[in-house]
Amino acid sequence: MDWVMRQSTTSREFGLIWVDGTRLTDLDFADDVVLIDSDVKRLQELTSAVQQEARKVGLCVNSNKCRVMVSGGWEGSADIYASGATIEISENFCYLGSYISTTGTNCKVNVRIVKAAGVFSKLGKLWKSKKISLPVKTRLYEALVLSTLLNGAELWPVSVTQMKKKLEAAHHRWQRSILGISWKDKVTN
Repeated sequence: MDWVMRQSTTSREFGLIWVDGTRLTDLDFADDVVLIDSDVKRLQELTSAVQQEARKVGLCVNSNKCRVMVSGGWEGSADIYASGATIEISENFCYLGSYISTTGTNCKVNVRIVKAAGVFSKLGKLWKSKKISLPVKTRLYEALVLSTLLNGAELWPVSVTQMKKKLEAAHHRWQRSILGISWKDKVTN
């Protein structure tokens, strides 16, 4: 795939310009590629160039697995074509386990909460066990659930403070469950 990308981008002005003058045209891992450009016309040219070069080595672009995400805005139509089909425009997508969204970090935070909730529910028998002490349960909760919840949080933009209530609500719900306290029970601070 590296060869295809090198052949597609030589002698062309694609991608975003870094401070040092180099260009970022793609992110790739194995056969997953994210093409990057700030102009719809150039992105279409880049997509076509990648498709042509890939065809030379027996690879093809599956338009059903492709997505276009516009961040900010483009003038005119944002339709990009691959393999004769219009690529679907998406508000967000998952690339290598990370959710990228045009609307900000809500998607990332919600995904982290869902993943942590999955870890928490898989340990349901452990939380209800009377044989395991509260300090051990707390350590397991911090090591397994909170680490899953906060994985990658250091990269979340400052605007995540809007999501603080959601994060705290999930955290408190799980703590109450560990302590065997229902939301119906009246417990003073």
